Amino acid sequence: PLVAISAMERAVEALTKMRNLKPTDGAIANDLRDMAGKLTILKGNYSNAESFRDSVDDAEQQKEIYDKDRLVTDADRFEELIVNAQKRYDENPTEQRAINELVDLLCRREAEAEENRAIGVLVNAYKQTEDYRFKSRAYDIRIKQKRRAERAARDAGDQEKHRKLKAESLQFELSVFKDRIKHYPTDLRYKYEYGRRLFETGRFDDAIPLLQEARADRKVRFQCSLWIGRCFFEKNYYSQAADTLREAIASYEMREDDLGKQLHYWLGRTY
Repeated sequence: PLVAISAMERAVEALTKMRNLKPTDGAIANDLRDMAGKLTILKGNYSNAESFRDSVDDAEQQKEIYDKDRLVTDADRFEELIVNAQKRYDENPTEQRAINELVDLLCRREAEAEENRAIGVLVNAYKQTEDYRFKSRAYDIRIKQKRRAERAARDAGDQEKHRKLKAESLQFELSVFKDRIKHYPTDLRYKYEYGRRLFETGRFDDAIPLLQEARADRKVRFQCSLWIGRCFFEKNYYSQAADTLREAIASYEMREDDLGKQLHYWLGRTY
């Protein structure tokens, strides 16, 4: 059961990140709600209660689990959940489940002070355990904060501030993915992410070999081809750009989605 709960928690965490990236996507919201409900049932484990007292304890735990997994929670109740999670963390400051539970709650409201507190928890866990996953998650929170500030400046019409924050975010993300590649040298998706950001800084010669290597990962193969083609385009190597983009288009099946349209667009620009 603990393995199943851990796997389900990771699924909920992944869906939560997707929802944060696409807050208006109803399908993701529905998947998150369904998965959170299944996790609640799994954690409840009423059938294992051996006495009335066990049942009462389970009921209290079930209520907390349910409230914690809800997307909208009363402010006072939410503070109580954070306090309880903090207590469990204080008792086991290096236990991954206790850390993730507290960090999840602290990041739920997208309040910078609470997110900074979550970063502190993760950094402390990394220092004590040397488990890079904690440091990597702290990076994710910082990236999210920087992008949020960037969007706020853009929406406010402050173009100068927006450009400055965008440049700062890009440099920070470059350092993050460079660090991740050092720790996970065989993870090709990190190389794709790093290569894409190298492109955005104009470092085309550095980006091309990373993106070519990352094409071996089927999940990002065509994205890599797009950015490789764009690197060749920016270097005025139009023949190589056209070959790369044509090859990708010939194998890509979903031609009407955004990536398919971009592949065709940049091939047209190349011609």
